[in-house]
Amino acid sequence: VLIKSMIGRQNLTIFDIGAHHGESIDNFKKYFNSPRIFSFEPFKESFEILSLKNSKLSDTKIFNLGFSDFNGKGTFYSYVDPKNPNISAVNSILQLNDENFIPTYSYNQKVECEFMKLDTFVEENNISYIDLLKIDVQGAEFKVIEGANNSLKNNKIGCVLIEIAIADYYKNQKNFDFYITLFKNYEYELKGFYNLISDKDKSILYLDAVFFKS
Repeated sequence: VLIKSMIGRQNLTIFDIGAHHGESIDNFKKYFNSPRIFSFEPFKESFEILSLKNSKLSDTKIFNLGFSDFNGKGTFYSYVDPKNPNISAVNSILQLNDENFIPTYSYNQKVECEFMKLDTFVEENNISYIDLLKIDVQGAEFKVIEGANNSLKNNKIGCVLIEIAIADYYKNQKNFDFYITLFKNYEYELKGFYNLISDKDKSILYLDAVFFKS
């Protein structure tokens, strides 16, 4: 509701970074009128599921691609559990801190995926403006932002919806204060929170923060 009230509902360009199986696409289609969605998922198996969803949708382009602070191939950590097919949602450039991660998994493997800086993609595809940039890449959000430096500085992005892990799930992840300071330096203002997920002791594990250009 907050995002819709501030950026409107029609003719929006949305970047869905970390699309997984297309869960966010369903929400975008629900809340906005005919948005133009660019959806990105680097992990091949998740991208194949995303492709099945995309075949039924219009105005959505999907890419077997991740965003980071470099252009080229990079290591992606894939987590596997035959009893929990959704464990792939925690796949990341960063490794899990196993001692802090509550769900279990059977094993993990390193896979090679294609990555790009957001700035590079925007330039190569002549993207003039992104109304909503959604980033959910399991602890590596700061790398996506670093690769979007020019777009953020040059007013090419209106709103950022970003997942921030509060629990120390991933090695080398950044904390909440880091992101507040980072966006402040880009002249973005924190406007609200979505999807606050807590443990049984009511401690927040992660949340989605919304930043708008000041």
